[in-house]
Amino acid sequence: MIDQEFKLRLGIPKEFPRTHEETFRRRAHVWPGTHAQSQQRGSYHCHNSDGLDNCNCMSARSQPQEDCAFFGRPIEPLAFYLPAFTGVNQQKQCPLYGILPKEIRDMVFVYALADNGAPAPNSENKFRGATGVASDVARIDIACTLLQTCRAVYLEAYRLPLLLNGYISYHESGPSRPDLTRLAPWQYALIQRVDCSLQQVGLESGGFQAELDKWYPALRHSGAYVAPHFYSYNRRWKRTEGVLPSHCFGLTTFGEDVDGWCPEDGDKVTLPNACQSRDYDPEIGHYYLQTQDNFIARAMVARPLIHLTIRLPHTDWWTWTDKPNSNSGEEQLALDPACGLMERPFLADMLSLATQRRAGQHPAYDGSWGTAIGNLPDLKALELILETFLEKKSQLEVVVDCAKTWKFPLTDTPYELVCDGKVEELKWTKAASKENWETTTGTALRPEFPYNRDTFT
Repeated sequence: MIDQEFKLRLGIPKEFPRTHEETFRRRAHVWPGTHAQSQQRGSYHCHNSDGLDNCNCMSARSQPQEDCAFFGRPIEPLAFYLPAFTGVNQQKQCPLYGILPKEIRDMVFVYALADNGAPAPNSENKFRGATGVASDVARIDIACTLLQTCRAVYLEAYRLPLLLNGYISYHESGPSRPDLTRLAPWQYALIQRVDCSLQQVGLESGGFQAELDKWYPALRHSGAYVAPHFYSYNRRWKRTEGVLPSHCFGLTTFGEDVDGWCPEDGDKVTLPNACQSRDYDPEIGHYYLQTQDNFIARAMVARPLIHLTIRLPHTDWWTWTDKPNSNSGEEQLALDPACGLMERPFLADMLSLATQRRAGQHPAYDGSWGTAIGNLPDLKALELILETFLEKKSQLEVVVDCAKTWKFPLTDTPYELVCDGKVEELKWTKAASKENWETTTGTALRPEFPYNRDTFT
């Protein structure tokens, strides 16, 4: 068995993706279909790739590497090939390094590399609508060109764009920001903040838990690398032995059986390369991965999830179409982390649980979405953004008042998240709207939309 080690190859002339984004998604992340379709549309077998010489598409069709959807995408950052920070020019002639202390320099980096172009919470987010497409996502304003100024700046700050800004999801099945299919494995490893907008039914029925499970928060807590390979989103494609699927990437604990193992960025990880099995059955579309040789590359440690934002937009409550002046508890806004697993919560349930908590009796979360939050052992802050129509503002205020009593014990830790009392009330306006709250098309319904932002720390 011959071990192969990844070496960063610069100067590859073709950019990626080389086709329209949707075509690229189909090539790398959707099952191919028939052989004829595969020949017409290009490579649909791109999976388990190192971005250079090895990919399932090459073994499947013996095609040129330039036709691989992942070809030209480095799996390691340039930082792994540069000297340590102390070994590069310290730029003492530059005020950033010659005058400012590191603490202030770090503040400059954070200001420049934090994304202020994300959809503001006090405005309508078209991307959350049924017709939302990737073009509806606000453009980022991260000053990534700062990282190209010199080696000193790059080595100090190249991790910050992903550490600071994290992952934003506006819909369970829609595109995200960043688009994970455009990230390298080492970039995916740096995501530690998750921001998700979802319907109340998805929050309470298990969909929310399923989305969090994709991140493997417990494994990130105990220590894991993001495997230095590109994989397909398609669930029919298996990872190699020792690699767990995490979105279109994989997590591995290679090395954990070594005494004193403590994962660090840049550790070398050995993964088995794979090829198609001769027993491949095109009818069921399943590959049995067989080891050819070992592949060695340096990996980035998967960061624990420390910040979670949950957004409940105005058209995503159970009762968003019910009359705002209704006196029925079944037609008013209600939300509680101990409810919703089997049936949706009503106003009476929410008020009763809040009364119990104020008396010091905190109910256990038995599989509800409160359990999902408690399963994030490294969570430092939970931000809850609740939005409704102006006519239902008083109902939302009742929900917020009850939310102040919530606590989230973190599993296997002595810590819990409690409301810090910081409640921010904002509103946004859709100027051209002539709709009323009774409209059920899913568009913005009323000129003003008040919402509240609660934080738990």
